[in-house]
Amino acid sequence: MLSGTSDMTWEYTGTAWLTYLGQTEGIPDSTAQYEAVRDLDATDNLTWLPPAPLNNTYAMAVRSNAVADLGGISKMSEFLALPVADLTF
Repeated sequence: MLSGTSDMTWEYTGTAWLTYLGQTEGIPDSTAQYEAVRDLDATDNLTWLPPAPLNNTYAMAVRSNAVADLGGISKMSEFLALPVADLTF
């Protein structure tokens, strides 16, 4: 963007904040994160359009019949207690 080889791109505010703008911690509030990225990028003459209704949240889907075999897990943090052999994706 800064070199002028591209006029427009789609980007997540968290990725822009941490990866491209070099910040060390994300901002939990999505509106505050957007505003912080928008304002900092404005110093490089980059303009952010209004946010799209999209969320870059990580999740896992597990077959219903596998949940019982995996000890009834219902949270990502519960994967930590599973044997390594059960963590093949």
